[in-house]
Amino acid sequence: MYTVTYNSQLLDEAENPLVNPGSIVFTTGTTTDITHGSVTFTDPQYNETGVGTNIDPSFDLNKIVDPITVDSADAYILNANTGKTISSTATVSADRMSVTITPNAPLQPNTVYFAYLGYGHQFNDIAGNYFNASNTYFVTAAATDTTGPTVSQISPPNGATGTPVNTVVRVVARPSPVR
Repeated sequence: MYTVTYNSQLLDEAENPLVNPGSIVFTTGTTTDITHGSVTFTDPQYNETGVGTNIDPSFDLNKIVDPITVDSADAYILNANTGKTISSTATVSADRMSVTITPNAPLQPNTVYFAYLGYGHQFNDIAGNYFNASNTYFVTAAATDTTGPTVSQISPPNGATGTPVNTVVRVVARPSPVR
């Protein structure tokens, strides 16, 4: 069993003390995680066309990501026509199994874009293993997407039996992500 304690002796760059001291306790298993992570799904999918200009590209991961290792230098959108990076913010989902890139303004209509994850610097899982870099290529439509999503896939499927108690339920909705 390990205990990590953090207290008011921790200071920020302006020398202000930590305002929420506390501690966490955890135990380790018997094995070492040495497996690199990878992207399992992108939205939009590679070579997708007619994507709304209000898209926030996202990357689903096969492992829990360390959110401290993900930033806009690592997760970004590139306008393929101009070669310029689009001002945006990278965020990690609450379950830490996906990364979303949110542009600061709608994307240009009828334009080719790449969304990249892991090309600026490596991002890691909670064991410190790097994720393999990934990207998606897409073309925006003439306007924003105002069509609601439809569920296209659910796991486990309806009527499944013997499903493990720790099963992660996944719902895939298209054409736009459910938020």
